[in-house]
Amino acid sequence: MFHKIVDSIKQLQNQVFFPHPQKNAYLQQSLKERMRYYRIPGFAAAIIRDGNIANTLYEGVITRDTIESVKHDTIFLAGSISKSVTGYLCMILVDKGIIDLDTDIRDYLTSWQLGGSGSYEPAITIRHLLSHRAGITVHGFPGYPKNEKLATQIEVLNGKANTQSITIDILPELQFRYSGGGYTIVQVLLEDVTGISFEELAANHVFNPLNLRNSSFQQPLTGKMLGQVATGHHHTYGTPIDGGHYIYPEKAAAGLWTTPTDLARVFMDIQDAYHGLESTLSQESAKEMLDPKNNWDYHLGMNLEKLRGISTFGHGGWDEGFVSHVTFFKDERDGIVILTNKDFGSSNFIQELMNSIVRHYKFSAIHRPLITDQSIPTEYLHKYDGNYLIEDKYHIKLRTNDEKLIMKYGDQPEMQLYYESDGLFFAKDLKVDLKIRMEDDKTTIILKQGNVPFTLKKNLS
Repeated sequence: MFHKIVDSIKQLQNQVFFPHPQKNAYLQQSLKERMRYYRIPGFAAAIIRDGNIANTLYEGVITRDTIESVKHDTIFLAGSISKSVTGYLCMILVDKGIIDLDTDIRDYLTSWQLGGSGSYEPAITIRHLLSHRAGITVHGFPGYPKNEKLATQIEVLNGKANTQSITIDILPELQFRYSGGGYTIVQVLLEDVTGISFEELAANHVFNPLNLRNSSFQQPLTGKMLGQVATGHHHTYGTPIDGGHYIYPEKAAAGLWTTPTDLARVFMDIQDAYHGLESTLSQESAKEMLDPKNNWDYHLGMNLEKLRGISTFGHGGWDEGFVSHVTFFKDERDGIVILTNKDFGSSNFIQELMNSIVRHYKFSAIHRPLITDQSIPTEYLHKYDGNYLIEDKYHIKLRTNDEKLIMKYGDQPEMQLYYESDGLFFAKDLKVDLKIRMEDDKTTIILKQGNVPFTLKKNLS
């Protein structure tokens, strides 16, 4: 297994796949070439397989103007992935009986109260706020350059900072409307209920129990961690931010400093809890997060998506000068965490990197080969042309035409099979693979649909 992991990381460094600008195919370049193309100074990633951190990747520099490399303890701003960690914190507090998801927030708030729309004051819950279903205003926060005076949370809520006031102006629960403002209400609510600062709450209930030594919601950051900070870079050309980064007092929404391995362990704990394994979070709370009874596709800080029919949970993040992404698989116990220190262009780079990780590590849940400009090796040309049978009754015909392998099933239309590697071919639009395996002068051809294999026998009649 170790050798396979090492091989995969080397393949990833040498081979990142990106869409052809004109053809329905993929091209290949090295990781460093793609970083240069997008002007990414540095990034860090964690790759999770079978519930363990299988590999980490640290590339580039902490700031464009130095040669100091990104390392295992370099910390990045995680942007809106802060919301996922806030959701996790809230579920830990639910497990401990400190808060309830479905109680009106007015029963918890003491330092500030949410105003209604005129005389209309609907009941709003923590579940609504964490799921962007509260009808709350203010999408996100621009942050503060280091030389600007910081606003208090009450000033942020009341519109006395650099955003509008946080209010309710549509019916709660009826629709999804993304609101960082709702997470700022959660931040103040938790401090009101516990009498403890938000960053201390996260340290006491999340970071310390999970042994995360390189994560903090402290804004502005002080102490030892300041020496570990990656510099943010913004705009197309990746200009370093004056002062290194912006400050986000809206911590629950956008203020998390972390590394990919620390962040991975939060999501791994949710994954372990969901599967009934040893974890800090309860299984009940994990299922509450990932299997919402209301069928919302964003719930309690988690973006719940299906990739090729496979259930995932995760989040993206964008703070000034930083872009990040997390995707975990609910059932497969695999995942990917990527943190970068540049904003513009990083989303495309992250997508290319994720696609390449899925390919090189062959994530069983969603791995599909990418169509590249790779030609079929000569040993496969024409050699296997002919008629075949599956279970002595289903007809398959293989033929080679212009160095392309064509397959026809019964009376159905022909389809081209694309070459991947080691005798493996695949269909572009279906979950169909063809494996030609040669061992001891014996050739076996296997057609696989999803995870169901069928052996092809030469039709001699």
